[in-house]
Amino acid sequence: MLSTVFFGLGLACTLQPSGRTATFLRVRFACTDDEVLRAERRLLLYQVHPGIDPARAGNICVLLQSRLSLSDLELKKVVLRHPAVLNYSYEATIVPSLAALQSRLSLSEPELKKVVLKLPSVLGYSYETNIAPSLAALQSRLSLSELELKKVVLGLPAVLGCSYEANIAPSLAALQSRLSLSEPELKKVVLKLPSVLSCSYEANIAPSLAALQSRLSLSEPELKKVVLRLPAVLSCSYEANIAPSLAALQSRLPLSEPELKRVVLRSPCGAQLQLRGQHRAVAGGAAVAALAERAGAEEDGAGAPFGAQLQL
Repeated sequence: MLSTVFFGLGLACTLQPSGRTATFLRVRFACTDDEVLRAERRLLLYQVHPGIDPARAGNICVLLQSRLSLSDLELKKVVLRHPAVLNYSYEATIVPSLAALQSRLSLSEPELKKVVLKLPSVLGYSYETNIAPSLAALQSRLSLSELELKKVVLGLPAVLGCSYEANIAPSLAALQSRLSLSEPELKKVVLKLPSVLSCSYEANIAPSLAALQSRLSLSEPELKKVVLRLPAVLSCSYEANIAPSLAALQSRLPLSEPELKRVVLRSPCGAQLQLRGQHRAVAGGAAVAALAERAGAEEDGAGAPFGAQLQL
């Protein structure tokens, strides 16, 4: 049984989760001890007493699974990532929240399901208090159409849980200032990489941009060019992804420093190497070889930098 100490407002208390929670999760979802432990920890973050009413929790599971056409594994994923849902009122909390969100963004049933699977905590958000104001502010800031706003949310459901004033607005302002982006250019970056809205400018974006600029001796306009052609570079760790990929590319071709810079700035988008995320491996030799065959012949052509060389 999990025992946790909370400190706040000068007070400390030790809470014992109810055994009914563990029993329900083991019986309903065949959860392991580790899964139960993680769920109980999450419950403690949302409420004073983490115990559940098994009958009520079972009913919520049935109704939620039916509403979103969830498989048993998908339902388990939602519950384990946001176990507080087991204590919600289905009619008073879940139904109106889902209905309002679906209506606001004109989401299909599969799209609504996708949002919930990626962000189960959205089931407990107040649409009027949290979601609606943030969506309105984001849409206004970037002059997004309804379809563009929907695209951003589907690309990054976590944006529904971000405070516009505290998180999104400062990040957009810092990024725009750093790269001297126009309003249309800033909008282009967000539409191509919605996850940039969840990146910390100070902790993630600024250090990576500085390291990339230094590594390739890029001017400010050249750095801006790289980001506009491949915004995904903003979400990648320089040390873990970009630096090793550049080193592998330079070694494999091989390239001098000026040649490496030219390839990054001018490489054709036909080469099938893409930045795919923060934790992906460096591109394999066959893909780099394909680039080697095309870089010389098409070095003066326009194309996506990094996207033509790197798989991160």
